Amino acid sequence: MADVPRKVAAVAAGMATFAALNWVMAQASRRQRYADARLGRLESRWYEVQGLRMHALASTDPPRWREAPVVLVHGLGVSSRYMVPIARHLAPDLQVFAPDLPGFGWSDKPGHVLTIRQLADALAAWMSAAGLERAMFIGNSLGCEILAELALRHPERVVSLVLQGPTPEPAARTASQQIWRYIVTGQYERSPLSWVSASDYMICGVRRFVQTFRYMLEDRI
Repeated sequence: MADVPRKVAAVAAGMATFAALNWVMAQASRRQRYADARLGRLESRWYEVQGLRMHALASTDPPRWREAPVVLVHGLGVSSRYMVPIARHLAPDLQVFAPDLPGFGWSDKPGHVLTIRQLADALAAWMSAAGLERAMFIGNSLGCEILAELALRHPERVVSLVLQGPTPEPAARTASQQIWRYIVTGQYERSPLSWVSASDYMICGVRRFVQTFRYMLEDRI
């Protein structure tokens, strides 16, 4: 039994080493992919929205196509940083924005945790502050629920929707099911995004994460 802590420590050290090597390899692969791609540049911008400061990433290069702008909406606990890879790939051709919703990322954190409906309304209010009348939207995970609500409450704002990984479907509305799916699918996430998620979760905070998670489960998308 005395060897158990030593074995646990050895396993933990091995897992940490594997994670570090995986991260290094992923970074090298990412640099190569980015070197082969035509990527746009992003900058941080700040907006006053209903008494809160909201942060967003925005493309800086003149877009090739004269289409409606694209707004990228992040998922639970994370921020605009999670959407950076796709934003940079889209930026040479389209005007791109990736806001931090209130309570997440670098945007202000209201005293109460916003519901799905309130997050959708905040997104519409941010569009007004950013001078966007209409947009094409890409949502990830919880962002899909927010965009579905946006389309219901503010249809005049929506040109089109792309919903990637909508949550949760009727067959998986319990916390245990969602957590298990996160564990199963999380192993396929690219390492740089895993690090982004972990740091964004800390910025978001436990209380806001848990309450938003509850709102996510209750929402009948």
